[in-house]
Amino acid sequence: MALHSHCNCKKSPCVETPLLKIWDVNSFEVGAVWETGLNSADRSVYVYEMASRINHSCVPNTTRGFKKDTHPQIVFHAFQDIKQGEEIYTDYTGACGNTQTRRQVLSSKYGFNCRCKACNNKLTIEINPNSLKNRLFKVLPVSTAEMRVIGKHSPEEIAAARDVDNWYKVWQSKLKKMETTFEIVMVGDFARGFSTAERRAEVLSKVLAKIEEDLKGHNKLGLSDDALVKYLARMSVKFKALAGAYLDIFRQVTSGRGM
Repeated sequence: MALHSHCNCKKSPCVETPLLKIWDVNSFEVGAVWETGLNSADRSVYVYEMASRINHSCVPNTTRGFKKDTHPQIVFHAFQDIKQGEEIYTDYTGACGNTQTRRQVLSSKYGFNCRCKACNNKLTIEINPNSLKNRLFKVLPVSTAEMRVIGKHSPEEIAAARDVDNWYKVWQSKLKKMETTFEIVMVGDFARGFSTAERRAEVLSKVLAKIEEDLKGHNKLGLSDDALVKYLARMSVKFKALAGAYLDIFRQVTSGRGM
């Protein structure tokens, strides 16, 4: 059974890879709740073979947590009786409010129109912090000593996940330095009166060329050409937006000087 796929980039043509479209709507985040007991590489986002196929309901019959003493294994606990053959549901978003609000959130993020019991019956779900904590956000270390964990990660998979995480952190650090350099050049050009459309296009082109060079030169994960092209497209959108923001600031400064 294939995992659901949905584009969230809102661009035409789409700049997301098939993997990213699957990852974005099927992953579970192991985050701040793991302040102790896990290596930093374990505080991440994961797609699970079985858990990622559990459907959403605004009134689910399970809550979820993670086993603390190993690489994150997701665990679902029923908080009501579930009959044999009855579908298991989880809550993707911490759904609250009226049906229209919940459906808008789910449609935007996941690309489906929710038809759970609450939505079909136009029920409003009260925004109750205690209820939410018990239903969705009770992502606490749980004991599975008496359980058989299905789909447990192998040592090789754990090592591979950490390699990916470490590579990503190194790359993000490099990208942050490029962003800083880009900002310094933009501000410097403006201060010297060099900030023309041609100059901004030139700087943007050089930054994207540097990103492409570094990615291809350090592609230890074997990213495909299609993945690289779409990543560069997303970086182009990002840096153009950054340049646009600085241009707006420059215009405001210039306008203020002329007053």
